[in-house]
Amino acid sequence: MTNILTDEQRKARKAHKCDLCGKYISKGAEYIYTTYVFDGHIYTEHRHIHCDAVINAAFAEYDAESYDECLYGIWEDICERLCSYDQLEECDLTTTLSCEICQKHLLTPQFLEASKKSVRNCTE
Repeated sequence: MTNILTDEQRKARKAHKCDLCGKYISKGAEYIYTTYVFDGHIYTEHRHIHCDAVINAAFAEYDAESYDECLYGIWEDICERLCSYDQLEECDLTTTLSCEICQKHLLTPQFLEASKKSVRNCTE
């Protein structure tokens, strides 16, 4: 069982790697910081605003139990159905998190604008 200790939005004082998509969170960018206990060990995660928003929306939409389950649900439901074939070949499960088509399908308008801003702050 997972016990969340901290789940908050922060401003990066240094670059962090997003634990969902693997791209860097730029210094000065807003991000989500989570600390949790799982199987008696403490873990921390850093996530882009857009990655966090999309994955949380996907957990609710697909009644998933893991990040991977969420990403596969998004990919099967949205990517395969709405993306053109050429674009779909370019997709992988991590690019799904910053895909504007996926975001429009999963996020409410107020989250969508913050998510787009977060994507613009992404670095490789």
